[in-house]
Amino acid sequence: MDTVKIGESIAEARKKRNYTQQDLAEEVGVSVQAVSKWENGRNLPDIENLLRIAEITNVPYSFLIDAGRGNKNDIGSMSVRDRLFQEDNMFTRVRSFAQSEKLTETYQAVQYMRVHHAGQVRDKAKYSTEDVKYINHPLLMACQAHAFGIRDDQLLAAILLHDVVEQSKGKIKVMDLPFSVEVKELVRLVTFTVPTGKTQEEAEDEYY
Repeated sequence: MDTVKIGESIAEARKKRNYTQQDLAEEVGVSVQAVSKWENGRNLPDIENLLRIAEITNVPYSFLIDAGRGNKNDIGSMSVRDRLFQEDNMFTRVRSFAQSEKLTETYQAVQYMRVHHAGQVRDKAKYSTEDVKYINHPLLMACQAHAFGIRDDQLLAAILLHDVVEQSKGKIKVMDLPFSVEVKELVRLVTFTVPTGKTQEEAEDEYY
């Protein structure tokens, strides 16, 4: 993958939206130096940061990735609908590999999370006005994990479920998830809560 071309695409997308490197850094949650290194091709953002950059600059995720594969597209021709991988395509992919590889909890999780993330959207970026379905986030993570060779049923299930409890705003408890103890423990570890007797800041420090 050509990191220089990906960096050029990040810079192009940023400038097209009239963002400074500082603006982009603040929205992604990284330093200005990190953005500079990305745009210079010295470092490559991880998958989550690439997704966030696509959201913030309102370009397709594929615009950033295809640049690194020598298949650069015209940013002006990109439709908002194509900005993220299609939900149905990712859902079908996860369900299919879960079924064919007999990953029973993953198969159950992808259907469970689709029901419980229905209607939920991600927080808007500072300069964005578009709603992005929350379900795209766990689906993309599961697809990427599988592509990287992860085949652990409980881990893939937890990736799909990792935000179900948090996004339910207290309606769903980890202990109530209809999954194995292993899956529930993984979800518990990545679910942010403020324990009794601790401040929000203390809880965040411990969590992160």
